[in-house]
Amino acid sequence: MINGFDTAPLFSGFDSVSVSLNGKNAKEYDECCHSVYGLAAFDAILDFAKNVRQYAKSVVFSVVEGTISDADIEICRKIAGDCGITLRVREYIQ
Repeated sequence: MINGFDTAPLFSGFDSVSVSLNGKNAKEYDECCHSVYGLAAFDAILDFAKNVRQYAKSVVFSVVEGTISDADIEICRKIAGDCGITLRVREYIQ
């Protein structure tokens, strides 16, 4: 969205790409990230992750435990699985 073209091919040969999921839906993602693209940003990151998976050796989504509920982490795990991507739950460090 930002660049106006598909940037996924630029990640060809990368060992790993991590995409912060930050929420279980567009509303929660926008509340966390305040994207200039609003609610459309959530679907855009899902599409980006699916597209970049064709080029990078590994793609993961991540969430930070303690910032969302365990139930929401499981929803994020399903979202990631539906995209064919692993979910990494990162530790919250104060």
